[in-house]
Amino acid sequence: MDATSLYVLLFFVVMLISMLLLSTFLQRRAVIAIRKVFHRKNALTAENAIDPEELGLKHQHALLKKRDYRRQAVQLLMNIQVIRTTEADKLYFSEEKLTSLRMEGSKLVKIMLPK
Repeated sequence: MDATSLYVLLFFVVMLISMLLLSTFLQRRAVIAIRKVFHRKNALTAENAIDPEELGLKHQHALLKKRDYRRQAVQLLMNIQVIRTTEADKLYFSEEKLTSLRMEGSKLVKIMLPK
């Protein structure tokens, strides 16, 4: 393998790592923004749950959209049961579940949500 091929390979590896780090950073920022919405609206218990529309997530046209990581952040937090759903299909942020995940040593929570 000559030097040029090695530089090209190194360039692509650096670009791939950069894209992964940027994606993680943007996802983390979206998770933090969603958490702030729940705190601002005091939706931390089932009694104070909010409608999904109150999160400010707008449906975007597939061809004309700027990537919005907040939808993915909500889905991620729902999957790990930090965002919970009431019987009336309202949402609330469970700080208790977040604390228990931190205590379990969840790497996902440590990366996506600072203390």
